[in-house]
Amino acid sequence: MILREMQDNKRQQFQPQRDNELDIYRGCSMIYITCFLHNFYGVQCIDTVATSMLLITMPIVFFISGASYTLASSKPYLQYVWRRVKRIVFPYYICVVIVTALYFLYECIIKGESGVTFANNFIAQGYYNIFSGKLYDFNHLWFIPPYLAVALLLPLLNKIKPHLSQWGIYALALLTVVVLAIYPNEIWCYAAFAFIGLYYKQHFPANRYVIAVMMACAMMWCVWQGYSLNMQANKFPPNIMFFSYCGVVVALFLPLMGMLCRWVYRSRFFRYYIDRYARMGLTVYLYHGINVHLLQKLLIIIVGDRDLPPIGHLSILIATSIVLFFGNIYLSMLMKQVENSILRAVGITKRD
Repeated sequence: MILREMQDNKRQQFQPQRDNELDIYRGCSMIYITCFLHNFYGVQCIDTVATSMLLITMPIVFFISGASYTLASSKPYLQYVWRRVKRIVFPYYICVVIVTALYFLYECIIKGESGVTFANNFIAQGYYNIFSGKLYDFNHLWFIPPYLAVALLLPLLNKIKPHLSQWGIYALALLTVVVLAIYPNEIWCYAAFAFIGLYYKQHFPANRYVIAVMMACAMMWCVWQGYSLNMQANKFPPNIMFFSYCGVVVALFLPLMGMLCRWVYRSRFFRYYIDRYARMGLTVYLYHGINVHLLQKLLIIIVGDRDLPPIGHLSILIATSIVLFFGNIYLSMLMKQVENSILRAVGITKRD
């Protein structure tokens, strides 16, 4: 009995720390993305300057990724890479197999397309390549390549962090602005927000109001240069305008957003679902596109080309958000079981 308790204590000592607040932020951000944001851009396809101001979720997701890294147990780099592969790459390719099977059923069995044509299109479009970020109409999977790349960079960023002073962080922020003005790209942009996440539970040396002013000045320069105010137009790949806008929001409003998430979590009803969205975040993200596309097809049948008044769009938004809120989590619970069964069948275990 004593030996077993010693083994349990030792096992708990080397397990990654859990942070309840970080789980709350993770669950709330996934709900916001899959139930509301992708409702605007996936179900209803409403792309305006106003709705584009809501596109501040990816920087927050990468901030959470950086924060999570600081709470994980330290491992040699190759072990860390293998863990990321199990957590990201394997589930992604299981998703590729399942989604491809569904599209094969629809295109070849129902619509009668040639299997050879289907296979040639699969290869030509690069759906087999995780770094293409493309999988049929699942446009949201663009996120996987930069997420994997930044995850692999986090150990390096964590080694750089102790050597940066307040002025070093300001210089790094300015360098990021310059780089994205010259060469817009996902990795540099989102790595910056993951780097900020490495200071989670630690004192951030730089003044966030100074960072906000720097980013606001960069935004004004972008306006003077004629950049679009629609952040969707600046997001793929993220340029200086998108980075600067998200920098202002994160610098000024991240504490407020955290407080709002914690307030919502006080509800017993929302606590249940926030916990599950947090626990199955990647699975939710991978498969929620199925619900998005089904709702989009349903709306086309019901609404058609009719021009709805604002109250009509609002009613649809509320109804579809509710459907996605419940549908995403229960679909993901099913797909999680399938995913874990496949991983166990090939001799790989994946922790919930």
